[in-house]
Amino acid sequence: ALRTGFTTETLSELRLAAELSGSSLKGMETGIRRMSKVIVDANDGLAESKDALDRMGVSTDDLIGKSPEKQFEILTTALAGMSDQTMQAATAQEVFGRAGTALLPMLSGGVEGLEAMKQQAHDLGVVFDQEAADKAARLSDAMTTMKASMSGVMMVLAESLAPIISELAEKIGDTISKVSAWAD
Repeated sequence: ALRTGFTTETLSELRLAAELSGSSLKGMETGIRRMSKVIVDANDGLAESKDALDRMGVSTDDLIGKSPEKQFEILTTALAGMSDQTMQAATAQEVFGRAGTALLPMLSGGVEGLEAMKQQAHDLGVVFDQEAADKAARLSDAMTTMKASMSGVMMVLAESLAPIISELAEKIGDTISKVSAWAD
């Protein structure tokens, strides 16, 4: 959510939609970053980015000042509405990068299909709200801290026991040598 500007809830809805469509949340994140760049480039007058938005019937005025989540909604709705599949695929790739064509199956049912997949995520109970995401993040941080603490304890023990274990290993080695010499 922090990397995309989307709410945690929306990302968890879109995660299921992406996975049902053969994509992934990571792919969507990449596409969202590309989308932001295309919007800024189009607003700065870059012809290629402006042309891609024009093909979808969207202007930078429709996008600038809106949240990334709303921009994604506007662009995917426009993309889903394109009737020429060749132009749709090319435009998806221009706006969302390589992730764009992976988004097309997710958009194949139009806005209604995407909304149905989002609802399915709710029905399945896989939608995280911000509170649940915050708890999961705290748990992850606590597990990382605990793992680092355990590594620290192991290093201290190893440092303290290294001389004793080394001496013991040398004595065992000497004893084995003597037993081998005696057996010969």
